[in-house]
Amino acid sequence: MDHPTIILHSPSPHDMTSLCSQCGSRTRPRTPSPGLFHSHRDEIDFINQEFSRLDSSIRLLLAEKASLSRRLNELESDTRIIPPETLSLIFHHACLFDEPVNAIPEQTQINIAPLFQIGAVCSLWRQTAWSTPALWSTIIADIQVKNAESIASLLEICLHNAGTIPLTLDLRFVLNKLDHATLNAFPISAQVIADLLLNQPLNAEKIRALRLCNPPVAWASHLSEQLRNLEVLCLVGLMGGLGDMRAKITLPYLSSLRCCSLSTRRRIVMPSAETVTKLELSRMHVDAAIGLLRRCANVEECHFHHDSGLLDTNNANRNHVLERNFLTSPITFPCLRALTWPLSTTRSSIAFYQHIRLPVLKTLQLSSSFKGALSGPIVEALRTFLNHAPPSLEAIRLARWSCTHESTQRILPLLPDSIRELALFECTEDFSGHFLGCLIPDSSGDVMYLPSLQQVQLTTIDGHGLKQLMRVVEDRQDRNTSTINIILPGRNLLPKEETEQLEMFTRNRRRLGFRICLYFSRYAYQG
Repeated sequence: MDHPTIILHSPSPHDMTSLCSQCGSRTRPRTPSPGLFHSHRDEIDFINQEFSRLDSSIRLLLAEKASLSRRLNELESDTRIIPPETLSLIFHHACLFDEPVNAIPEQTQINIAPLFQIGAVCSLWRQTAWSTPALWSTIIADIQVKNAESIASLLEICLHNAGTIPLTLDLRFVLNKLDHATLNAFPISAQVIADLLLNQPLNAEKIRALRLCNPPVAWASHLSEQLRNLEVLCLVGLMGGLGDMRAKITLPYLSSLRCCSLSTRRRIVMPSAETVTKLELSRMHVDAAIGLLRRCANVEECHFHHDSGLLDTNNANRNHVLERNFLTSPITFPCLRALTWPLSTTRSSIAFYQHIRLPVLKTLQLSSSFKGALSGPIVEALRTFLNHAPPSLEAIRLARWSCTHESTQRILPLLPDSIRELALFECTEDFSGHFLGCLIPDSSGDVMYLPSLQQVQLTTIDGHGLKQLMRVVEDRQDRNTSTINIILPGRNLLPKEETEQLEMFTRNRRRLGFRICLYFSRYAYQG
C-alpha cells in the first residue's frame, strides 16, 4: 500500500493563510512571523501592503454599511409614502437662506449643503434629491479666502446635477479682516470659481441669473459674451485698491439681458442695452446713473436710489472718475412706466428733469434730502417735467421729504390731476401734516389739488397728521363716492388716541354707505 508523500517547506508570505473557525474561509494571520521574511525590508513592505489592503477593505465595508443603513432607514421611515414631488418641495425649502454668515473663516456657507445631509438619510431621499435638477439650479454661497476651493468643488457637483436647468447664482464674497494681504490673496483664491463658472462656455451658457456681491475687481474682466443666456445681472460693489477706482469697468454686450442692477461707486460703462427692461442703480453719482440710463432705450422700469454723499456737489474734482452727463435736448423713453429718481442741485440732475420725456409713465417716485426750502431751479425743472407728464401718470411717491411748508405749497400745484395714488415714504411728520393739510378742500368746497385721489399711504405720521387725514377723507367723500384706501404703519407706531378715533371714523363712514378701507401694516381694518 502506497503512503502519501509529505513534503515540508517554509511558507512564503503569500501563503500565510488559515481557515476561519466560524465560516471556513481563508484568512491571513494578524501578525506574520518574523522568520518568514528574508530581510526587514521585505517585512516592512509586506506590512505596508497589508495596511493598504485593510484600508481598502474598511472603506468598502463602510460604504456597504452606509448603503445598508440608508436602505434600512427607507424601509422603516414614515416618509416613504410621501410622493417624490412633495419630497422635492420640502428639500427645496431646506436649502434656503438669505443672510451671509461671517462666523468662522473656514466655514463654508452654501445653500445646497443640506442636500448632502439629506442624501445620507436613506436611498429614497438621495435618489429624489439627486434626480431633481431644480434643487441644484439655485446656488447661494458665501465665499471666503480659505473656502474658495471647497466652494468650487460643490459648485461643480451642482453644475452636474442641475443638468440643462438654467442656473441662478448668488455669490457673496466675504472678508472678515479687510487688509492688503487679504485683498491680494482673494482674487487668487477666487480665480478657481471664475474659471469654473465664467470661463467655461458650456457652464457660462447655463447661467440665467447672476448676483455678485463684493467680488474682486478682477472679476469684472471675466464677465463676457459667453454669458449669452444671462437675463439678470446684479453687481454690488467691487473689492480692490484705491487705484482701481480710477479704472473704467466696461460690461460686455449681453444679448439676453433683461434686468440689470448696479450698486457701486466705481465707473461702470455699459454698451447699448436695448434688451434691458428693468434698471436698478444705487451708490453712484447722478451723472453716472444718467449715463447708464441713456444706454437702455427700451427700459420699462428705472429705479435710482441715491447716495446723498454723491448727489449735491457740482465739483467734479471731488470724484476722480466722474464724467458729467448733461442733457442738452429732449430725450424720450417710449416704454418707461415706472421711474424712481432723486432731487439734487447738480446741473446734470436739473437738466435731466428739464429734458426727459416719458409718454407712458405710470408711477413716479421722487426722493429728496433737502431739509429747507427747495431752490428755484429745482422747482422750475419739476414744473417742466410734470408739464409733459402723460395722462397715464396715476401714482406719485415722495420719499424722505422734509422741506418747508412754503416749498410744499409750491410743489402741490405742479402735480397732475390724474394722480390717484399718493405715498409718503419716510417723510418727516411735519411734512406729512403740511402736505395733507393742503389737500383739504377750501371754504367753498373746491378740491384744489389731486382731485382724483383714491389711495393714501404713509409710513410716518403723528396725531396732528391723523386728524388732517380724517378731514381730507371726510370732505372729499362728501363730494365723491369712489373708494378711498388708507394705508398706515403698524398700530404700535401710531398715537393710540388718534388711531382709535380714525378707526371709529372709518366704522361710522362705512355705516353711512361710504367705501373706505383702512390698512395697518399687513392687515385691513374695515370697521
